[in-house]
Amino acid sequence: MTFGERIADHLRFAAELGVAGVSRDPRWRVKPGLSPGTGEGEAGAPAQFARSPAEALAAVKDDVGPECSRCKLHKLGRRQVVFGVGNPQA
Repeated sequence: MTFGERIADHLRFAAELGVAGVSRDPRWRVKPGLSPGTGEGEAGAPAQFARSPAEALAAVKDDVGPECSRCKLHKLGRRQVVFGVGNPQA
């Protein structure tokens, strides 16, 4: 498989997950409610950083929860979110 074919496959997969498009314009990457480059989120609160990889993974797991519906996989028959197991330092 050529590099171009791999990219095309990746973009088709992203489209199936609900990605509507991509852009090289940096303004496209700004998320609503965030202050770009300030390290502050909504309401000017300082960004929170985990002290360890294990703490970061626990925060992501709490954020996603058992019933994540952020992508189309939840409509395609996914029965559970499989977060993973193993060494968080890996």
